[in-house]
Amino acid sequence: MSLTRIHSAGFRRCLWAAASVACAAGPAQAGVSLLVVDRTAGKLWRLTDLDNSNTIEPGEIFVWFDGTNAAGTPAFITPFAFAVRPIDNAVLVGDANSANRSLYLIKDADRSGSAMGMTESRVVLTGANASGATITAPSGVAFFPGFDPGYVNAGAGSNPDAIYRLHEIVADGTYQDAGEVSPWVTNWATYGSGNTPFSPQEIVFDAAGVGYVRNSSSGAPGHSVWRFRDANGNGRADDPGEMTLWFDNTNAAGITMGAGFAMELDLARPRTIYTNHLLSLGGGVNRKQIVRLSDSNNDGNANGPNESVAVYSTDEAGLTIQDVVSLPNGDLYFTDVSSSPGGKRIFRLHDLGADGLFLDPGERTEFLTQATAAAAGILDNRYLGWLRDISACAADFNNSGDLSVQDIFDFLNAWFNTDPRADFNNVGGLNVQDIFDFLNAWFAGCA
Repeated sequence: MSLTRIHSAGFRRCLWAAASVACAAGPAQAGVSLLVVDRTAGKLWRLTDLDNSNTIEPGEIFVWFDGTNAAGTPAFITPFAFAVRPIDNAVLVGDANSANRSLYLIKDADRSGSAMGMTESRVVLTGANASGATITAPSGVAFFPGFDPGYVNAGAGSNPDAIYRLHEIVADGTYQDAGEVSPWVTNWATYGSGNTPFSPQEIVFDAAGVGYVRNSSSGAPGHSVWRFRDANGNGRADDPGEMTLWFDNTNAAGITMGAGFAMELDLARPRTIYTNHLLSLGGGVNRKQIVRLSDSNNDGNANGPNESVAVYSTDEAGLTIQDVVSLPNGDLYFTDVSSSPGGKRIFRLHDLGADGLFLDPGERTEFLTQATAAAAGILDNRYLGWLRDISACAADFNNSGDLSVQDIFDFLNAWFNTDPRADFNNVGGLNVQDIFDFLNAWFAGCA
């Protein structure tokens, strides 16, 4: 189908009218919105603080995705890895169950507040992919800057520890075709290749495309964070010198790391990452900490003086930190997955004292209480993601709050530059139908 089929004179008149009078596109989301992975129920819940009270109340909890979706996408069985793409709030989920080893891509394309629609969810990768990529235990997922998904495979005894990058060649909305999954890191620094003593877990990528992966193995060099980047441009990041130790227990701050999961970019500071860990102090006492790591001198690691600090620490029983989310205003949110007496809770950390820490009285508050979660049907809260504020109207492409001709220009620019937001109908891949569907939505306006 050719773009010339658009009636040019009428199109020009509409553009002129749009440039003269903007149409209201509706308000953006009010208050913080978080997505929560419920491993037990196989659901994604949306928590939206509608009244900006910094507490989730009844009526502020919504099912965002589950197995009753109109697309027929199966429910998760054991969701283990989770990431939100910053540019469009698309969600990547890794299921590690032996009967459902797969990756899901889910997106609220119509901005309805959930992703239960016909084209809003799909399984994009399974072990039957034609690239021959292993997906035994997806222990971490992330989006490369801009678009492509990536995932970590933990060897689980026999299969290779690896990080893979996914890139669509056949525009069918999945990554099952040959060549669409490529190894990014398979030869680990220090350990080598295959099923190694390395225990790769969560990963993140910064804006420059540099990746960071958490090693949760206690063997030498111990619990640590590694930095990797494709320095020579050959499409992988495990050549000599491309994967380097970024943080470990030799750090100058004297922080001893234990087991942990979270890897989260600090959205308030450059070259900075949050991670969490649990350290046994003996006698049944465990210290739970959130640590901020920053390469402040830009020397390629965060082991130097003043480059690591425990921003939050507690020895209290009945609290187990699983995942952490950072917001641009400096706030942190974390999930508590302890079985007793806590669990099903989410806490907000807010720096009242402006000292960069969350250790003062009043700086930790309950964002989601156990009672509120249980009443809503939340059975288990594992992983957190932050939904960016975007317009409630999908045709307001630049999220300005109004429909104008600039939305059309911005959409077409994104489409020609293969920006994933331009997959307007969310069926996978960019084609001319996305343009027609966007223009139809734009001319129809917003309620």
